[in-house]
Amino acid sequence: MIDLINYLNIISNRNDIKVVYSQELDAYTPDLSVPSQRKIIINRKSNNNVSVAFRLAHELSHILFGSVEQNRVYAFSIGATKSSERIAHEQAMHMIVKYVFQDTPSNIETTLILWKYWDYLPALKMWLAKPL
Repeated sequence: MIDLINYLNIISNRNDIKVVYSQELDAYTPDLSVPSQRKIIINRKSNNNVSVAFRLAHELSHILFGSVEQNRVYAFSIGATKSSERIAHEQAMHMIVKYVFQDTPSNIETTLILWKYWDYLPALKMWLAKPL
């Protein structure tokens, strides 16, 4: 999980978003993002069961991708029904999936690797060279 958090911190740094990890807040204070200040506060003492990585990706999503409802401050809540929160959940998952599968080649790359391994490329070239 640390590697994922580092990946998300790199995204925040590249996009000039300041992330503060606070040990000072009480357990019931949610994580916050303030798009106008490009700032995120992650509550390290939060009592919710959601991983810090997902919460960070969620708050980054508010700033990076905007939303239909431009709030001044977003407070993390896993059960929120506002469209802006659902969109942030979805975008957070996209960021996490991109990290998890970053070393997985695309389907085309996989196919070409397998063809090369099984020596299909010479056969394919011959088949393509045949007149119709």
